Amino acid sequence: MGFRSTLTSEDYPIEWPEWFKKDYDMLIASGGMLRSEWEMKAYAYDELPNAIQKALEEVQPTLLDDEGYTIVWLHECGGVTKVQIMHDEILIATPTQWATQTYEHGLETEDDHGYGCDGCSDLRKVAQSE
Repeated sequence: MGFRSTLTSEDYPIEWPEWFKKDYDMLIASGGMLRSEWEMKAYAYDELPNAIQKALEEVQPTLLDDEGYTIVWLHECGGVTKVQIMHDEILIATPTQWATQTYEHGLETEDDHGYGCDGCSDLRKVAQSE
C-alpha cells in the first residue's frame, strides 16, 4: 500500500508554466492553488518543492519573498509537514510530537496579537533559535 498523504497550498491566483502543468496537472485546482483530491504517496513527489520554486521564479517570483510560498502535507499517520519555499531556500518542518493546547491557544495573548500564534509558524525563527 505505501505511506499516503494529501497536500494543500496557499490560495494565490497562479498561472503555472506549461512544463509544470504537464508534470503536476492533477495537483492544480482552478485559480492555481495546489491540492490533492485523493491521498497519494508523498515520497513520489520528493521533487515537488524544487519544481514549485523553479516555476514561481518564472511566473510569480514575489510569492517567494519574505515567508515564501507554503504547502502543507497531511500524512495518514496524523503527521503534518509544512514546506516553506523561498528564492534561495526550502524549509521543511514536521513536529515530532503533539502538545495539547486549550482552545484559547493563540486567540488571546499578552501582546494582544489577536488570532493566530505569533510567529510560531515562521520556520526561519525556529531554525535560528536551534
